[in-house]
Amino acid sequence: CDDPLIRQYLANAPFDKWGYFAIDASGPNGKLSGVLKECLLGYDRVLCYSQWAEKIVLNTLGVSESGDRNLQSIPHGIDTDVFYPRGKKWRQMFGQLATNGQFNLSIKADEFLAGIVATNQFRKDYGLAIQVCAELAKTKKLRLWIHTDRLDNTWSIPFLLSDFGLNTKAVAPIISLAQHSDDTMAKLYSSCDLTLAPGLGEGYGYPIFESLACGTPVIHGDSGGAPEHMPPCMLVKPQVFRLEGQWGCARPVFDPMDWVDAIELVETAKPEVKLPEHLAWNNLWPTWEKWFRKGVPHDADGLRDRNARAANMETVRL
Repeated sequence: CDDPLIRQYLANAPFDKWGYFAIDASGPNGKLSGVLKECLLGYDRVLCYSQWAEKIVLNTLGVSESGDRNLQSIPHGIDTDVFYPRGKKWRQMFGQLATNGQFNLSIKADEFLAGIVATNQFRKDYGLAIQVCAELAKTKKLRLWIHTDRLDNTWSIPFLLSDFGLNTKAVAPIISLAQHSDDTMAKLYSSCDLTLAPGLGEGYGYPIFESLACGTPVIHGDSGGAPEHMPPCMLVKPQVFRLEGQWGCARPVFDPMDWVDAIELVETAKPEVKLPEHLAWNNLWPTWEKWFRKGVPHDADGLRDRNARAANMETVRL
């Protein structure tokens, strides 16, 4: 952490432990249950990154327990001194970043460059995103940039590209795995005509708002915490929700053609593409500063209650 106030606060914080409890989905009744609820009960203070997540916590804990934990929501901020529109002149950078050396990676002015920036994990639906790109390739001179952490994990990206006919000289997919600076990422976002955010639920979704801050439209599913800060025309409605795994989290199911329709709508409507002003870090910091300064009051009973909850959680730890 580079901010001296936050460093000082964490060094002298009136708490013993803190945790990051990512909320990117809810159960079928709009709340969490079982061990997930027990985890929330283990916190004395809860800060959410979206009003959507705050509502889930409120549904899960109830008004009294939520009030005891000073429940509130503050979104992440984007550094608009770095993430701002840079224009398409940086397209030549892609040839320096790619891991795939079999294609000519130069990008022409008349080519449609779509970007996918997402880690390779289950809730980032690469299968959906690449199927959407395959549909785009039928009508556009599509070029594809994928920035991820691993080629093979939950999704085998090379197999998906091959299965959907995108591993060709015409599309010449560019895959970057290295961790780039924010400045480099801003130039790459700006070079794209559009980005796809295939997350099946985001607590916030940094790549979504980094893309918007760079003036590049982004298509995302209407689920999770990100949509409350996004233009409605860039959102895709789910067909249905299904339950996932032992925790019963509800995940959206999409028709790929609905994503294609959303892309066509954005291209036709040409909405203003910019980061909402309240998400700029310089505008958001006073709210975060107030939260950090507030501190966490502890009395003896509260500390005993917390320790009891922590001891109970040991029996249900994953």
